Amino acid sequence: MCASLLRDFAPLLLGARCLVCGSPAMACCTVCRDRIAGKNPHRVRRPGIRVPTWAANPYRPELARLIPAFKDDGTWVLARVLSRRLAVAVAACRPPAGTFLVPVPSRPAAVRRRGIDHTWVLARRAARELGIGAARLLRRRDGGDAQRAQGRAGRQRLSGTRFLARTCRSPVILVDDVVTTGTSLAVSCEALTRNGTTVIAAAVILPASYELPGLTDSKKLSARQREALYTAITAQAVAWSAAAATPAEIDTLNIHHATLLAMQRALAALNPPPSQALIDGKFTPTLAIPARAIVGGDASEACIAAASIIAKVTRDREMLALEARYPGYGFATHKGYGTQAHLAALARLGATPEHRRSYAPVRAVVAQGTLF
Repeated sequence: MCASLLRDFAPLLLGARCLVCGSPAMACCTVCRDRIAGKNPHRVRRPGIRVPTWAANPYRPELARLIPAFKDDGTWVLARVLSRRLAVAVAACRPPAGTFLVPVPSRPAAVRRRGIDHTWVLARRAARELGIGAARLLRRRDGGDAQRAQGRAGRQRLSGTRFLARTCRSPVILVDDVVTTGTSLAVSCEALTRNGTTVIAAAVILPASYELPGLTDSKKLSARQREALYTAITAQAVAWSAAAATPAEIDTLNIHHATLLAMQRALAALNPPPSQALIDGKFTPTLAIPARAIVGGDASEACIAAASIIAKVTRDREMLALEARYPGYGFATHKGYGTQAHLAALARLGATPEHRRSYAPVRAVVAQGTLF
């Protein structure tokens, strides 16, 4: 009773006001909290972001006042309401078991000035609410001005920023407080994928009516055609996702079961969830919904063809990132396949952390003690 009275009358005694509407309250009144909580999460699309992205709320009007107050003005009492909204956005991604939330890191100077790493605080609290993990896998190494001082053009130039990423063998969901141009998320995602994934699966729910001229099996298309269709598919799809199984998981499970695992992850990330799944090939993963395997499905079923394009473009982009990280291996050319040029580079340069140790040529190189 005393605690309840103190909570109710403290704003009146202290002169505190809701940052949104100005009524007596500690930072955010009940009415504004309820209005914020009543918003449904929505998909966010930005040109540079290559993975499905969800936001819990529009930035304006409420969060435009609350987020700066939390991270810049020390109004840390807002951590509860903001982390709960972050958890709603993460839940919309349908995280599979074992997922970790990874915050986009703030600049070290900003953390020192604020006295708090606000994205890490929100990520930890949201992860705790969802019963999943949180990990600091990214670290900035840029010395540029803060994004707020740079403006839109400066934020777009952030693509030159370098993020250092630690390897994680579990699925991750990147989290940030605000999506403006999407550059921070895009660069962070690129840094994480540079640390290696070798099996990519994708899932797509197409609307009843769509315009995707030329849609077919990704193997029958040129790289330029795939990129154009990738853009069209991600713009028109009801839902889409791409997921991976890591080299370590392939070594443990074998390539077949790791592929089924990646399929499970891709389907679990769809929101809204599908009522059934059409799978290319002879086998289906274990799912909670009906599934049908279709041999040659990427040539006969539009949704499978669309998923094959998403998976192929995602993998090819990752190979380009590996080319930059490990020059000399020719990842941009052979795209990770065991070509003669790839095997020759492997023998000459040694195995990278992205090479599967269960693959015979890699196993032979590792046995000789030759590592990148």
